[in-house]
Amino acid sequence: MKSYFLKTLLISCCAASLAACGGGGGGGGGNDDVTVSTNAGNGGAIAPSRTTVQQGSNTSFTVTTDTGFDIDSITGCSGSLSGDTYTTGNVTSDCTVTITFITAAPTVAVWDSPESTWDNIVWQ
Repeated sequence: MKSYFLKTLLISCCAASLAACGGGGGGGGGNDDVTVSTNAGNGGAIAPSRTTVQQGSNTSFTVTTDTGFDIDSITGCSGSLSGDTYTTGNVTSDCTVTITFITAAPTVAVWDSPESTWDNIVWQ
């Protein structure tokens, strides 16, 4: 009887321990995710400000410039800019995309010769 009681107690303790740890397997559900954050200076924005992607994947952000500003630089997460879309490389760890803006050079009319008229100005 004593042996039966000890076996039952041992099995119950093992079962309780396994139930408490969730059974092991599956990696916890979020271990394969990485966070890509953004940082934008004055003169524009990048959206979204943060996203989570599966490790080894890429993601895209939309860049907007305020009136009177241009993009000075955009770096981070091994990405590239095409038009107004910044696409990261395949990210393997948390990273940040940083964008800075610069005041746009004003567009001015330049006379290309002393005889110029409004019909043949050069815009620079």
